[in-house]
Amino acid sequence: MFTELLVTQDDCFKTVESINKLKKFPIVIYGAGEHALSLAQFLQRHFSLTIDASFVDAEYLSNVHAVSNVMSFAKIKQKFNTFNIIIGFDSNPWLIKEKIVKLNCKQVNSVHIYDHSLWKVFDSLNLTYMRKNQGKFQQVYDFFHDELSKKTFIGYINAKLTLELSYLRGLQSSPQYFPDDISIFSPCSSDIFVDGGAYNGDTLRVLLSKITKCRKYYAFEPDKQNYNQLADFLHKNNIQFVDAFQRGLWSCDDTLYFREDLWYNICYY
Repeated sequence: MFTELLVTQDDCFKTVESINKLKKFPIVIYGAGEHALSLAQFLQRHFSLTIDASFVDAEYLSNVHAVSNVMSFAKIKQKFNTFNIIIGFDSNPWLIKEKIVKLNCKQVNSVHIYDHSLWKVFDSLNLTYMRKNQGKFQQVYDFFHDELSKKTFIGYINAKLTLELSYLRGLQSSPQYFPDDISIFSPCSSDIFVDGGAYNGDTLRVLLSKITKCRKYYAFEPDKQNYNQLADFLHKNNIQFVDAFQRGLWSCDDTLYFREDLWYNICYY
């Protein structure tokens, strides 16, 4: 059964205990952007974990002067004798953690990363919700035909329940979209493909490395920059069987908010 593969309540308690240990010392978050703010709100909402201060590199302080309680790392060291650091960046958090560790600051008790893939989407997922919707999750689990997909499904759920990335180790497949060992994914010229989130045409390029064309390829990409790259690729290569749309896919016709650029200016399509 699907539920027999899930982590236990004790495993979830271990996560809570681990996070609660952070409360022994002041907690500071490295970063002051949208990602750091969302992470701080998540930790407060689910674990009653309060961030005592935020810091950014000194050269960026002038950009966040309007944000309260943001200071330089030097000021953090002056304010707190011992403290824990949470990485508040979405991009390359492991490299950033390594950067902090190399500072060899004796005042830093510990440095923590909570990967955005484990909390930023569907952060209300918990064992109670899983048990309440057990039948629906079982249907999804049974839908998968190969063991890797089933293990990935379970691994991702367990990782989200515990905020522990170790459940995802070894669950990778290459090539990702058209694996050679699964015949159902072997494309042919009579196929019709729908690419939801076509990016700059990366999946299309993989397809074209296997077949010269297909019956039809519908590519949806809402991001303007990515869509322009996709359209440019289609134009330069004179690809006629692809219809590209600067739109997203959803369960119904709607207008949704979409974060388009690096600074998360909110626009919608």
